[in-house]
Amino acid sequence: MEKLKNKKNVINRDTSISWALHALKNVLGYEDIRKKIIKKYYPDIDNSKYIRTFDATVSYTPTNYKEKYVEKVNDILNYCKSIMNLPGYVVFTATNIEEYRDETQEKDNETHYQMFIVDNENHKLYAIDPALKPGNKKGIYVPQIALDIINPFFKKNGYKTQFVQLTNPAQTDNSEEHADVFCQSWTLYILFEVLKKNNGHDFKDIDINIPKDQLERYKILLQFYKNLLKNNPNIKKILNEEYVSELNEYKPHGYNEIKKMKASRIIMSITPEEL
Repeated sequence: MEKLKNKKNVINRDTSISWALHALKNVLGYEDIRKKIIKKYYPDIDNSKYIRTFDATVSYTPTNYKEKYVEKVNDILNYCKSIMNLPGYVVFTATNIEEYRDETQEKDNETHYQMFIVDNENHKLYAIDPALKPGNKKGIYVPQIALDIINPFFKKNGYKTQFVQLTNPAQTDNSEEHADVFCQSWTLYILFEVLKKNNGHDFKDIDINIPKDQLERYKILLQFYKNLLKNNPNIKKILNEEYVSELNEYKPHGYNEIKKMKASRIIMSITPEEL
């Protein structure tokens, strides 16, 4: 990490960390990046070419949101239908679909990533919601895409559906400043824990241990980030480019100074307390 020389740079560090994490969240939400990461961790994963990520975006005008929303839903369901006859299992990601906002409302940029494991051998669907509380209780985010669209579709087609159970929710709002917003990261981490526990093919054991203490959770998440950047130079490069691109667009306070830093170096220097 670039050396901090004065109090101004201490402030710049806080800002640079915030923007580096913002850029990393963006990158880990991209379909091609998620697919590469999954294949990197599990090169022998079943049906790797069918791995997909469905983002929240609906390209609509004030008069055609409903039509575009239906197109988005049909795109997801057509994909689900297409993978049901594949051997073994298939993994994919979907987010809650953005809601309609008119010109008087702020754009809805909130998403909640969920992952799905479609076990075609046993006709089961496993949904990963990183905010889920024990006993399938609602967390700080609602897994709307799972509850309203994907789970009902598979149930209708004869699949049993269930959420991967977490000992504690990965995402909570017990931070002093804000709720955990790292669903892109947690969904990948939990998926890998499921595959590791089940040797990639048997999904009988799908209870995943998540620490109750947020600092302990962030230690896990930060190690995940650092391993990812250390072992994937291309993702590191994309992260650095995303960081600069976001700074150029929004020009936050301290822009000229923090733009000189590299997001990958910032992430590698972060402590769990700073996350």
